Amino acid sequence: MVNTNFLILVDDSEEMLVALKFACLRANSTGGRVTLAYIIEPSSGGENWLAISSIAKQEGLKDAKSLLKQYVEKVEKITGKTPETIIREGKIAEEFINIIIEDKTISIAVLAANANSANPGPVITSLINKGIGSFHVPITIVPGSITDYELESIA
Repeated sequence: MVNTNFLILVDDSEEMLVALKFACLRANSTGGRVTLAYIIEPSSGGENWLAISSIAKQEGLKDAKSLLKQYVEKVEKITGKTPETIIREGKIAEEFINIIIEDKTISIAVLAANANSANPGPVITSLINKGIGSFHVPITIVPGSITDYELESIA
């Protein structure tokens, strides 16, 4: 059996929790694993703000590690396996796409669409604009409003 690796973009949105649970449930049913990616957006500012930018970068890394720790524990609780974690700096949509393109161990990228907006979210929109057909993995988009019961019945 091929070891399926589900990529999740970690942020603090409610819909991310839906994508995370879906990926964990699918990992359980396939014997796969989960990879969590957190992308730190660089602070804006020119070279005059170098010291401030450095502090912001350190704070961003601290926040990333803290948030990832929470979600690593959630993944371990559901799957019994420690997920891989990735931290990158850059524009969120661009870096998420770069991870999909570069990391050949990723089998499926899982995102949840924003349930409270006509816009599914910036990352999903970027994936569509980039051309989902050009990626080497399927992109699964879970409705952000799906219930736990519904998730469990399809995963």
